Amino acid sequence: MTMVTILVAGGGIGGLAFACTLLEEKSTQNTHQEAHGTRVVVLERASSAEAMKTQLSHSLSLRADVGGIRAVARLGQEEELRASATGSQGFIVAEVVDRQVRKVLASDEVFSNAGGGIRINRFVLWQALLKRAQALGADVRFGAEVTGLQQIDLKDHRGESGVTSTTQHCVEVTLADGPILRGDVLVAADGVGSVVRRILVPTWTPNFLDTIIVGATVDVDDTDAALPSALRRRHGSVCGRRGTSVFIADEGNNRVLVGLALPTSHTTRCRRDALQHDKALLARALDAATEYGDELQPLIAKALLAPSASVITCRDGMCIPPQGRVVFIGDASHPVSPFAGAGANMALVDAVQLADMLSDALTPHEGFGVPHDIPCVLLQFFEQTAPKWNKVVQRQRSTIQVLHTTSKTGLFLRDTTFAVFRFAVVHPRVSAVTATTTLAALVAGVACGVWRLVRALA
Repeated sequence: MTMVTILVAGGGIGGLAFACTLLEEKSTQNTHQEAHGTRVVVLERASSAEAMKTQLSHSLSLRADVGGIRAVARLGQEEELRASATGSQGFIVAEVVDRQVRKVLASDEVFSNAGGGIRINRFVLWQALLKRAQALGADVRFGAEVTGLQQIDLKDHRGESGVTSTTQHCVEVTLADGPILRGDVLVAADGVGSVVRRILVPTWTPNFLDTIIVGATVDVDDTDAALPSALRRRHGSVCGRRGTSVFIADEGNNRVLVGLALPTSHTTRCRRDALQHDKALLARALDAATEYGDELQPLIAKALLAPSASVITCRDGMCIPPQGRVVFIGDASHPVSPFAGAGANMALVDAVQLADMLSDALTPHEGFGVPHDIPCVLLQFFEQTAPKWNKVVQRQRSTIQVLHTTSKTGLFLRDTTFAVFRFAVVHPRVSAVTATTTLAALVAGVACGVWRLVRALA
C-alpha cells in the first residue's frame, strides 16, 4: 500500500481541524484506502494537553460571516459545540459617554440566534478537535518543537539485476530533542510566531498596528453586579474617546474576559508578561481605565492587576504563498488583529478547504498512484484563499482605526455612524436606506474636505 505522510507543525485549532477533515475524508474512501493510505502526524511544541489549557483559557466567537460556523458544521461538531457554548446571547458594540456605558448595537436584538454565531471557550473547542483527530488515527505528539526543516529529493535504488533509480520529493523536519521526520507535505499551522515561516521566509516581517491589548479572565462574585446591564450575557467592545477600547465577554460561571486596547508606538512584540515587569505600562493602563467610570473601571483594574494578566501585540500580515511542499494556514499565513475574533475562524476555514483539496489530490486513479503535483495543489489553495483573507486582514485593520480614533473628524464620523446604527435598530423598515444614504454622504463629505485641504496646501 502506498503511504502518504502529512506533517502538521502546530497542534492548535487549525492544525487539529485539518487533521480531522483529511482523515475523515480518507476514511470514507474505502476502495482507495486499500491501495493508498494517509498518515497525519501533528507536532505540537506544548508539553501536554494540560499546558494547552493555559494557552487557550479564554473564549472565542465562531462566526457565520467569516465561515467558522460552516467549518465546524463540516467537521460534524456544530451541535456539540453549541451545547458547550458560554451562554453569550450575542455581540455588542457600545461606547462610553461621560463615564457611562451606552449601547450602540446588540446582535441578538437585530438577528435571530445572534446571527448564528457561537461563543465558546477555546480549550473546549480544542479538546473536541483533539478527541476527534485521535479517534480518526492522527498521531498527535506533544513536546515536539520544530527547529529546522529542508525539502529534499530521496533517490531509491531497487532491483535484483541492475539499478533502478526513482526520485521521491519530501520535507524533512528536525525536532528540538533530535528526531528527524520525513513527510510528503508539511502544513504550517504554528501561529503568528510561526517557526516554519521564519525558516522558509526569513524576510517576512509583521505589520504592527500601534495597539496592544492588556487584560485577563477574572472571577467575580456576581456577573450581573460586575457588568453594566447592556453587557450582561454578551461579548463585545466598548469604545472610549481617548484612543482606547475595552473588550468584555461574559464567560459564564461568574467569569469575565477583559481586554483593554491601548495605543502604542512599539514596532516590536511586547512580552506577554510585560504588565508584571513594566510599572509605567501598568500605570498607563490603569489611568486609561478611569475613562470607563464606576461601571467598568473596577473590573478593568482587577484584570490588569491579576497575576495572569497578559499583553497581546496587535499585528497582521498578508497571506504567504506555499514554499514547495510546505503550505501555511491560519495565523502562520495571514496573522490578523484579534478584534472581532476572525483569526480562529479563518484558520478553521483554511483547514477544511486545504484538507478537501489535498484529499482529492492524494486519491490514486486506476492504479497509477497519486496523480497530482502536490505543489500545484498547494498553490491552487493559496490562489483561492488569499484574495478573501487579505480583504479580511485589511478590514480588521480598519476596525482598529475606527475603534481607537482620537481625531475630531474620526470621532464625528464614528458618532454619526453609531447614531445611524441606533436609528436602524429602532426603525428597521427604513434602516437600510437611511444607513446607506447617511454613510455615503459622510464619505463624500470627508473626501471633499480632504481634497479641498490638499488643494489649499498645494
